[in-house]
Amino acid sequence: MAGIDTVGDLLAALAHYDPTTPLRYAAQPGWPMAYTLGAVVCTPEDAEDADELAGGEAPIVWLTEGSHLGYAPRTACSALGWTP
Repeated sequence: MAGIDTVGDLLAALAHYDPTTPLRYAAQPGWPMAYTLGAVVCTPEDAEDADELAGGEAPIVWLTEGSHLGYAPRTACSALGWTP
């Protein structure tokens, strides 16, 4: 599985899925958990003190962990290559 390092990488990875498909985040391969995604922000633009921070800082988009949904299902773990 290739890494996703940019917004373009993420858009390309999602391009062939139906836009109405639910989106989840899986974490901790040894104890796989499922989450929704939370906020999406860009720094320094979205920071309250962006004018002070913008001194040459390159923009970075941040995705946050949303609600914890419990364990990631076995099908997700299998597709991710996470084996117990």
